[in-house]
Amino acid sequence: MVKRRKIALVYRYDENWIAGAYYIQNLIRALSVLDTREQPELAIICKSKNDYLNLKIATGYRFLKHFNPYRKSLLLRFLLKFKEIVYFKRLIAKSIEEKFRDIDIVFPASIHEMEYCLNKCVFWIPDFQEYYYPSFFSTKEINSRNKERKTISAIGNYLVLSSVSALNDFLKIYPDSNIRTYIIRFAVSGIDRQLQNSSIIGTIPKRPYFICCNQFWLHKNHGVIFDAISILKKRGIDVFVIFTGKENDYRSPDYFSSLMARKERLNIGENVQFLGFIPREYQVQLISNALCILQPSLFEGWSTVIEDAKFLNVNIIASSLDVHKEQLENYPNKILFPPNDALKLAEVMESILFSKGVVSFNYSEYIKQYGKDFVSMVEDICIKNNEV
Repeated sequence: MVKRRKIALVYRYDENWIAGAYYIQNLIRALSVLDTREQPELAIICKSKNDYLNLKIATGYRFLKHFNPYRKSLLLRFLLKFKEIVYFKRLIAKSIEEKFRDIDIVFPASIHEMEYCLNKCVFWIPDFQEYYYPSFFSTKEINSRNKERKTISAIGNYLVLSSVSALNDFLKIYPDSNIRTYIIRFAVSGIDRQLQNSSIIGTIPKRPYFICCNQFWLHKNHGVIFDAISILKKRGIDVFVIFTGKENDYRSPDYFSSLMARKERLNIGENVQFLGFIPREYQVQLISNALCILQPSLFEGWSTVIEDAKFLNVNIIASSLDVHKEQLENYPNKILFPPNDALKLAEVMESILFSKGVVSFNYSEYIKQYGKDFVSMVEDICIKNNEV
C-alpha cells in the first residue's frame, strides 16, 4: 500500500488579503478531485479553531485535521520562562521539531518554520510587486519583504511560484540562489456549489453590468476604469460597473477617497456601484451574471479573479501584463489592453456591449492538473529529502 503523504498547510484567513485564504481553499479542493489513494493527509496550521472548522466545511476534504505544533504544554510554558538560557531554548525547539517529525512538507512555509524543519519547508512567493512599485509600500514593509525573501533565497530548499513570469522575476532579483523552484499554476473550484445558493439571485442588478473584483489598493488601477466610463458617457454610451473589495489600503489610506473625488469630478456616479467586501457566494453570482470581468492592474500574481471568470466562462478584459498573457493564453474570451490607456479600455468595453456572447471553455481539467502538479512536487521533495 502506498504511503499517504502528510502535508502541513499554513492557513491564514485575513480579509485584508483574502486571496491567500482562497489559495489554500482552492488547493484543498483540487486535491479532493484526485484518486483517493493520491490524496494526502492535510494538517492545518491556523491560529483559530473556528477558521479550521470553516475551512473543513468549505472544502469537505476527507483527510483534514487541525494541527498546532506551537501549542504550549505545561512543560513548554515552564521552559519559556527560561528561553534566554540556551539549553532551555534548545529543549523548546526540540519539542516543536518532534511535532513536525511525521510531516512530509510544510506549505506555504514562513521563515518561522525554518528553525524547526528547514528541509520540509516549501515556500511560496505570489509576486514581486515591491520590486517594481516600491512607492506602493512603506519602507518598513519593503524591508520586511526583502529580509524574508533574501533569507528564503539564501537558505531555503524549495520554492513554489505561480507563473513563468514570477519565476523570471525571482531569477532576476536573486540570480545567485540555489533554491529548487516549482511552477504550480493554481486553479479555482467549488464555484458550482456557491452558484447553487439561490437566495441572493434577487440582488443581482437587472441592467447589464461590468464587474471589477479587487481590493482598493493603488496597484489595482481602478482609476483607468473611471476614465473609460467617462469617455463612453461622453459618446452617449451608458455603462454600469460594479466594484467589490475592501475599501481601504493601509499603505495608501487616501486612495479610496481620492477615487470618490475622481468619480464626482467625472460625473459618473450613476454608472458605478461599490459593494465593499462581500461574501464569496455573492461575488461568484455577480461574476457569473456579468457582461465581463475588468482586471486593469498595474501588477499581479496569478489572479484568483481571472481564474473565477475562466471557471464561469465569462468575458475578461485585463491589462496586458506578462502574467495575464500567460494566465489567459488558452482562454478564448479575453481582451488585453495597455493598463494606462483609458481610450483603449473604453473601446474594448464598448465591443463587449455589442458582442454575441462567449466561446465555450472546459475548465475542469485545470483543477485536476493543479492537484496533480502539487502532489508531483510533494513526491519529488520527499525523494530528495530521503536522498540526503
